[in-house]
Amino acid sequence: MGVLGQSLAAFIFEHKSKREPRPHLQLLRYMLDAWSERLHQNNKKLNPIIPILVYHGKQGWKKRDFDSYFGKKLPESILPFLPRFDYIFTHVTDMSDEQILELGKGLLINTFLMLKHIHDPDFIMHNAELIFINLTEPHSQQDFIVLVLAYFYKNSQLAKEKIHRFIQNLPKTLNKTAMSTYDMILEEGKKIGERERQRLEEELEEARQQVNKVILYLYQIDQKTPEEIALIVSKDQNYVETLISNSEEENIADN
Repeated sequence: MGVLGQSLAAFIFEHKSKREPRPHLQLLRYMLDAWSERLHQNNKKLNPIIPILVYHGKQGWKKRDFDSYFGKKLPESILPFLPRFDYIFTHVTDMSDEQILELGKGLLINTFLMLKHIHDPDFIMHNAELIFINLTEPHSQQDFIVLVLAYFYKNSQLAKEKIHRFIQNLPKTLNKTAMSTYDMILEEGKKIGERERQRLEEELEEARQQVNKVILYLYQIDQKTPEEIALIVSKDQNYVETLISNSEEENIADN
């Protein structure tokens, strides 16, 4: 979700890759958050907000009114008490490449082409010139390169050699930046993966320690047998017996 504010109106941009049955609810939350933030900043007047929803999923999307969410046709006397707002809807997947190119709006063209073909990485790999068309501003190049390469990184079915070949086929003004950007994304991904692995290991160890405490409590305080404890904590009986034996040996050594 992105918000672009102006003096007269503000725009909320939301994009979906999967069909959303009740988009008004999410858009309304965004609108309320934006208005609340404006009031929090001591702005006495609220701007109208125009929601814009861009969809690039494979399934069809049937746009409907908010009052249809209630499962039956409501009487006219109820309608004034419901939120009444619309949103601008763009189904990118249904647009042809020619229609997108006719938009003539810089980075919007590249973004829509990328979203339309995002489920077909081979198309992107073999149509770099189309995907990167009309990117003349350096900052636009950099932003879009990050977007494309981040997608490639998350798409596990693409081999690194293919991605490197894609980068090499880019115009010379882009491939050097793209290669350094991709290397940076890979390095950051490794760091995130390592931190996530460490976090999971710590959580597993903490859970294991908690289970061990329960086993010893059941044995020492509740006087349960190892067989009974194994059933209670869903552990192998050998595990329970080994833990109890080690704990008793440690107690003897301490005494």
